[in-house]
Amino acid sequence: MEKKEIQEERMRRYFIESGKKIIKGEGISALSVRNVADDAGYSYATMYNYFKDIYSLMNVCIDEFLDEVGEFVGQDSAAAASPSDVIANRAFSFVKYFVQYPGIYELLFLERLSSIGYKPEISTKTENLMLSLIAREFDLLYSSKTAEQVQLLKNMFSAMIHGYLILYMNKRIPIDFIEFKKRFTESVNNFLNASW
Repeated sequence: MEKKEIQEERMRRYFIESGKKIIKGEGISALSVRNVADDAGYSYATMYNYFKDIYSLMNVCIDEFLDEVGEFVGQDSAAAASPSDVIANRAFSFVKYFVQYPGIYELLFLERLSSIGYKPEISTKTENLMLSLIAREFDLLYSSKTAEQVQLLKNMFSAMIHGYLILYMNKRIPIDFIEFKKRFTESVNNFLNASW
């Protein structure tokens, strides 16, 4: 890389990191060109040298958040003994990540796609995020089932996870996180031990 390319990439990173910081801390409602530029320490006009608009920056942030979730979820399950243990650990890590960063969950799963200029490839990656993190273990756990049956179970499991997250984060389940974890773990274990 030439010196100019290194400089440009460094400047882009300042804006990306500022955008991610704002989304993590305050949610997408606080994300604006001015807020990102202020946090990065530059004028808002400078940001337009590196991003077409706030949506192009947002798409980069989304892509990086998806990678970050995958890394976070994968690290907690390395020592698990069985496929069901890995699935349960990853499901809870997935929930824990988004409870910690509800602004990211809102951006990835609740925001209208048309309002943020989602790229189709990012939309597909987002839709399949939970399933991609448990696919191998589900295939092992339900190896006696057909591919269609396993896919149905994966979809049901993913819907259950998202349902719990939405209800908890929107305070529709008026409990503390310890009680939430207990209920969530019971539901996951019941699902994985059911005779489908």
